[in-house]
Amino acid sequence: MLRNPNVTNNNTTNVTNPQLESHLSDGTKAVLQEYVGEALTTGGIATFYLTNDRTSAGAALFTSWVRVVASVEISGTDIMECKTTTSADRKTVTVKVDKLISTSLITALIPAVQAVNGTKVMLIAKGV
Repeated sequence: MLRNPNVTNNNTTNVTNPQLESHLSDGTKAVLQEYVGEALTTGGIATFYLTNDRTSAGAALFTSWVRVVASVEISGTDIMECKTTTSADRKTVTVKVDKLISTSLITALIPAVQAVNGTKVMLIAKGV
Protein backbone atom coordinates (compact mmCIF):
# COMPACT_ATOMS: atom_id res chain seq x y z
CA MET A 1 0.00 0.00 0.00
CA LEU A 2 1.96 2.95 -1.25
CA ARG A 3 0.24 6.23 -0.62
CA ASN A 4 1.00 9.88 -1.17
CA PRO A 5 4.66 9.79 -2.16
CA ASN A 6 6.36 13.12 -1.77
CA VAL A 7 9.38 14.30 -3.69
CA THR A 8 12.05 16.08 -1.72
CA ASN A 9 14.62 18.53 -3.02
CA ASN A 10 17.30 15.83 -3.17
CA ASN A 11 15.48 13.94 -5.94
CA THR A 12 14.33 11.24 -3.55
CA THR A 13 10.77 9.97 -3.39
CA ASN A 14 9.83 8.26 -0.14
CA VAL A 15 6.81 6.39 1.11
CA THR A 16 6.39 4.73 4.47
CA ASN A 17 3.53 2.44 5.44
CA PRO A 18 3.30 1.62 9.14
CA GLN A 19 0.15 -0.47 8.65
CA LEU A 20 1.74 -3.92 8.45
CA GLU A 21 2.42 -6.18 11.42
CA SER A 22 5.35 -8.55 11.84
CA HIS A 23 6.22 -11.22 14.37
CA LEU A 24 9.78 -11.08 15.67
CA SER A 25 11.77 -14.22 16.47
CA ASP A 26 10.87 -13.91 20.16
CA GLY A 27 7.16 -13.99 19.28
CA THR A 28 6.45 -10.32 19.95
CA LYS A 29 4.52 -8.24 17.44
CA ALA A 30 6.08 -5.24 15.78
CA VAL A 31 5.01 -2.71 13.18
CA LEU A 32 6.57 -3.52 9.83
CA GLN A 33 7.38 -0.37 7.91
CA GLU A 34 8.09 0.02 4.24
CA TYR A 35 10.23 2.68 2.61
CA VAL A 36 10.20 3.23 -1.14
CA GLY A 37 12.55 5.72 -2.71
CA GLU A 38 14.22 6.90 -5.87
CA ALA A 39 17.55 8.67 -6.15
CA LEU A 40 19.97 9.61 -8.91
CA THR A 41 23.58 8.46 -8.94
CA THR A 42 26.53 10.77 -8.48
CA GLY A 43 29.89 9.15 -9.10
CA GLY A 44 28.16 5.78 -9.43
CA ILE A 45 26.56 6.01 -5.96
CA ALA A 46 22.94 6.64 -4.96
CA THR A 47 22.32 7.50 -1.30
CA PHE A 48 19.08 6.94 0.59
CA TYR A 49 18.35 8.21 4.11
CA LEU A 50 15.89 5.90 5.86
CA THR A 51 14.93 8.58 8.38
CA ASN A 52 11.85 10.53 9.37
CA ASP A 53 13.06 13.67 7.58
CA ARG A 54 15.03 11.96 4.78
CA THR A 55 18.33 13.47 5.91
CA SER A 56 21.35 12.01 7.68
CA ALA A 57 20.38 13.96 10.82
CA GLY A 58 16.88 12.44 11.07
CA ALA A 59 15.63 9.67 13.33
CA ALA A 60 15.97 6.15 11.92
CA LEU A 61 12.76 4.59 10.59
CA PHE A 62 14.06 1.10 11.35
CA THR A 63 15.47 0.36 14.79
CA SER A 64 15.58 -3.44 14.90
CA TRP A 65 16.28 -4.73 11.37
CA VAL A 66 15.96 -3.71 7.75
CA ARG A 67 16.08 -5.55 4.41
CA VAL A 68 16.63 -3.68 1.16
CA VAL A 69 16.22 -4.35 -2.56
CA ALA A 70 17.62 -1.98 -5.17
CA SER A 71 17.06 -1.82 -8.91
CA VAL A 72 18.21 0.44 -11.70
CA GLU A 73 16.28 1.99 -14.55
CA ILE A 74 18.11 1.07 -17.76
CA SER A 75 17.67 1.57 -21.43
CA GLY A 76 18.76 -0.62 -24.29
CA THR A 77 20.85 -3.68 -23.58
CA ASP A 78 22.95 -2.35 -20.69
CA ILE A 79 23.69 -4.80 -17.90
CA MET A 80 23.80 -3.03 -14.55
CA GLU A 81 24.88 -4.29 -11.14
CA CYS A 82 23.73 -2.87 -7.79
CA LYS A 83 25.60 -3.38 -4.52
CA THR A 84 23.89 -2.13 -1.38
CA THR A 85 25.46 -1.17 1.93
CA THR A 86 23.39 -0.37 5.02
CA SER A 87 24.94 1.67 7.83
CA ALA A 88 25.15 0.15 11.32
CA ASP A 89 22.54 2.61 12.61
CA ARG A 90 20.17 1.63 9.75
CA LYS A 91 19.78 5.28 8.70
CA THR A 92 21.71 5.27 5.42
CA VAL A 93 21.72 2.93 2.45
CA THR A 94 24.22 3.47 -0.33
CA VAL A 95 23.82 1.76 -3.67
CA LYS A 96 26.90 1.40 -5.86
CA VAL A 97 25.86 1.04 -9.49
CA ASP A 98 28.19 -0.34 -12.14
CA LYS A 99 27.64 -0.93 -15.82
CA LEU A 100 29.11 -4.28 -16.80
CA ILE A 101 31.04 -4.25 -20.05
CA SER A 102 31.46 -7.52 -21.89
CA THR A 103 30.58 -9.04 -25.21
CA SER A 104 29.68 -12.33 -23.56
CA LEU A 105 27.96 -13.18 -20.28
CA ILE A 106 30.13 -16.29 -20.06
CA THR A 107 33.28 -14.25 -19.44
CA ALA A 108 34.81 -15.26 -16.11
CA LEU A 109 35.81 -11.75 -15.07
CA ILE A 110 33.48 -9.10 -16.38
CA PRO A 111 34.96 -5.61 -16.15
CA ALA A 112 32.71 -2.80 -14.96
CA VAL A 113 32.60 0.98 -15.03
CA GLN A 114 30.61 3.17 -12.69
CA ALA A 115 27.16 4.18 -13.83
CA VAL A 116 26.85 7.62 -15.38
CA ASN A 117 25.66 10.47 -13.17
CA GLY A 118 21.89 10.71 -13.12
CA THR A 119 21.19 6.98 -13.37
CA LYS A 120 17.87 6.38 -11.58
CA VAL A 121 17.98 3.90 -8.70
CA MET A 122 14.88 2.57 -6.95
CA LEU A 123 15.03 1.21 -3.39
CA ILE A 124 12.53 -0.74 -1.32
CA ALA A 125 13.32 -1.24 2.34
CA LYS A 126 11.23 -3.14 4.88
CA GLY A 127 11.97 -3.40 8.53
CA VAL A 128 11.06 -2.89 12.15
